[in-house]
Amino acid sequence: MDPSTRFENIPLIADVLANEYTPSDHDRYRCFFPADQMVALRPMTTTAPCATVISDPEKHSIALRNPASTYGNWRKENVGIISRHGLAYGKYSIKCKLTHLLNDSDMWVGLTNAIWLIYDGAPGGMRRPCEKDGYMANYYGGDTDQRVPRVAYSEIDFEILKTPAYCPDKSFPPSYPQQLALPDDRAAWVHSTSDVRTDHPGMVTVACTNWDMACHSPENFAVGCQPIEKDGSTFVSHRWDSNYRALTQKSEASDKELFGGDHYWFEIEWRPEEVIWRIGPELDQLRMVGYMDRSVTEISNVQMRLIVTQEYHNTRWWPGTPYDQGFIPFPSKDLVGEVLDVIIE
Repeated sequence: MDPSTRFENIPLIADVLANEYTPSDHDRYRCFFPADQMVALRPMTTTAPCATVISDPEKHSIALRNPASTYGNWRKENVGIISRHGLAYGKYSIKCKLTHLLNDSDMWVGLTNAIWLIYDGAPGGMRRPCEKDGYMANYYGGDTDQRVPRVAYSEIDFEILKTPAYCPDKSFPPSYPQQLALPDDRAAWVHSTSDVRTDHPGMVTVACTNWDMACHSPENFAVGCQPIEKDGSTFVSHRWDSNYRALTQKSEASDKELFGGDHYWFEIEWRPEEVIWRIGPELDQLRMVGYMDRSVTEISNVQMRLIVTQEYHNTRWWPGTPYDQGFIPFPSKDLVGEVLDVIIE
């Protein structure tokens, strides 16, 4: 597990999806809960192989289960599956019914539903040379990380969670609602929702990301928010700074539409010169939600494997998110998703 995902969590267990916890509860705990009583932990993975992944031969499906917690056994446990073999390029279409992310009061359960590709680590599997300045050498490195001509690391993502779909400017962090109160001053116990909040009730953000390891070679490599056109649609790409290792595009979608029906389709079409992200209720009803080509980002040419996960992310990764992972309860019931079909062309 990435050590940067560590967070302090309230020692509370609740069924968020059954409306046992609301945004007001979140704000109250964030204002007043004593810091020295928080539970310090990181997200976890299963301690036993296949304990949280179940194959159903009759339904031809795979169930993913983020297990419930009990008091004293605090767990925000990630779950996922990864394909056995890596491939270079292709259209990856995944039919799934992943867990709901929001309850009726718009409270987020804390999970990020993700469908992604990651390099398979095959011997000699290095990306094409970055001719201008080189790649940042390490995934976890900072701004002082060295640059090198070639790296192996590659990743292309769908990440779906409760966070604003706006493209932030260079100022950091951007504005978002602050829960500020003084426990000894009752007059300061008033919390009003900030009017700068840009996410909408019932909506989650579909984030499409290509990890290019900050290669400066693309002719339109840029920092900040930059538009790119495709088939009459405009997609706004965001990169924090010139050493930031990924480019992201975000758009809103209904949580009930994506995760409330019998299934939904997510598709990554990875080509040598471009990547296209699509979603839709049926395979013949997909809409494009992300597009990048080699004019704005370096596209990987190394083999990658397919992953489907339900993960607890540190919300500091997503500035502007209205909820803090540390003030979202541990789950009292398993959070279950299903992978129903995978087509690779």
